[in-house]
Amino acid sequence: MPENLSWPDSGAGSGGAGRPASAGATVATVTPEPVPLLAAKLAVAPLPEPVLVRSRLLARLDAAATGPVTLVRAPAGWGKTTLLASWFRAGMAQRGAAWLSVGPTESAGRLWPYLHAALTATVSA
Repeated sequence: MPENLSWPDSGAGSGGAGRPASAGATVATVTPEPVPLLAAKLAVAPLPEPVLVRSRLLARLDAAATGPVTLVRAPAGWGKTTLLASWFRAGMAQRGAAWLSVGPTESAGRLWPYLHAALTATVSA
């Protein structure tokens, strides 16, 4: 561990952010602690019983999923989660699909680590 810590240098003769440089100061890089992730947010949602198989919608979703990102958008309660979970469980998500459950109170600081984990799992699978 360095003995002296200072702000990263933001210019010649500056200690950064208007602070004077100290002679012999050591600059330390601080790595944030990893954020603990809930596995349930990365797991495909369970399907309700019984499930009505919507073959036409599954085919449309499969056809739409040819690009690098596919967005499914509809009002609350219209079956987005059920459709996507059915698609995943039917094995139609063959090109590498990531699952991430996001709630209305999620912040960007919490979203990015989960998105990274979901995409990493897809790439390494």
